[in-house]
Amino acid sequence: MLIDISVKNFRSVKDRQTLTFEAIKDSRLDSSRVAEIDEKLKLIKTIAIVGPNGAGKSTIVRALEALKSIVMASEEEENPLKSLIGNSYAYGETKGQPSEISVSFIENGKPTYYTMVADMHKIYLESLYQKVDGIKRNMFVRTYIPETEKTKVSFGASYVGQKRKATHKLA
Repeated sequence: MLIDISVKNFRSVKDRQTLTFEAIKDSRLDSSRVAEIDEKLKLIKTIAIVGPNGAGKSTIVRALEALKSIVMASEEEENPLKSLIGNSYAYGETKGQPSEISVSFIENGKPTYYTMVADMHKIYLESLYQKVDGIKRNMFVRTYIPETEKTKVSFGASYVGQKRKATHKLA
């Protein structure tokens, strides 16, 4: 279940904009319209995005589509970042800069946070965190280091899986 999505320098969105599914903290919403994740987190089951043309409604959907195609790409895919071609904000000082897409979602009952900063050529930052027992724990972080033109990958203690295989895929 999606908690929120943030986009920056993507299509019609220049500065970071966040769409959240988190329910308001009072009782204005009928309980049938809210999913209670835990005592602190309640999410709206259904949301509608309305606004004038060019306000960025479809940008949210396109960001989710781009993220999905990159994350779900097979190892054989030549350039999974091709879904970002032409998607960065095209005006001002951010023209040509990487796009940033962040999503928070519920995975196996735990809040999970994923961020990717990339353009159609490389990933500059990618991170995955999961909240376990109320503490945000690092699963992995991949960072591009411009001085060396190399990628550094680090795994948190909570990461479970084949690190060698994952490092190859991430780098």
